[in-house]
Amino acid sequence: MSLDAALTVSGEQMTVGVSVAAGQVFDDDNVLGIDDSATDGYDGLYDVPEPPHAPGNYVAGYFNHPEWNSPLGERFMTDIRAPYDPATSMKSWPFVVETDLGDTVTLAFTPSFAESVGWQLWLRDEANGAMRNLFPSLTYSFAPNGGTRAFTIFVGDFMPPLDPTDRQIAGDWSLLGVPLVPLVGEDTWNDVVLGAAPGTSYLYDFKGATGYGAVDGVDPVGQGQGVWLATTEGFTWSMSGIPDGNTVEVPTMEGWNLVGYPLWIGGDLTGVSVGYDGQHYLWQDAVDLDLVSPFVYDYEDSTDTYRPVSA
Repeated sequence: MSLDAALTVSGEQMTVGVSVAAGQVFDDDNVLGIDDSATDGYDGLYDVPEPPHAPGNYVAGYFNHPEWNSPLGERFMTDIRAPYDPATSMKSWPFVVETDLGDTVTLAFTPSFAESVGWQLWLRDEANGAMRNLFPSLTYSFAPNGGTRAFTIFVGDFMPPLDPTDRQIAGDWSLLGVPLVPLVGEDTWNDVVLGAAPGTSYLYDFKGATGYGAVDGVDPVGQGQGVWLATTEGFTWSMSGIPDGNTVEVPTMEGWNLVGYPLWIGGDLTGVSVGYDGQHYLWQDAVDLDLVSPFVYDYEDSTDTYRPVSA
């Protein structure tokens, strides 16, 4: 059966193409999807094997299934499953990238469905646990730092579990970002954090040229807003709210900005894009274009020093 025929999906159509690029080397024939006649296991009619990669100067992506015990190996360029309703359930696909190149590797995704349909499309980087909602950028980049990198692709009714579910706040200065969408009626700084802080506590935000300013406890919380918290006693902070799987846009100003990470799930700077003049750029591309500084810092309260945040 031809590859094109294997990708003909009847019933509720769903496919996601996955391409991998490192420098000028590409692998763009990978597709996951569903078909009325497929199963969740190995189907010789639909699950097309991936040839071994070149002996050098290669990048290869494939769906990895050693448990299928296929006579053609464990690498597949297509992974077609039994039908399901992505509006009410979820399936996951294991995906592996191999390369001997030192260039940044970029995964690009081409789903047959739009973000407006409401189906979730997420990627978990198994190397660091980072979760990425692939809408709207539909890309993920990483520095290879080794030959093999494993991922899991999720399609359907999915939201990553909260990890961690709480945070230890020292009796000192701490930088905070609000990781959940506050519940209706519980959306002030008093509700979210100050009410849980024992002893005496203060909040400050950064206003640019005029420096730091006090944040009133009755002020509404903003997603992506970063604040300094000063408290005389340490405590365990566990916020009430709703996880947000959508893209959070945070306006910035020229110079330094105090930005709070708006998700209580693993992530890093590869999950940040920069919007400028109607265009969106991956973090490293924005650094290369001098739109943002490469220097991003967190604060280590035990040593009273700033520490760089790695990409």
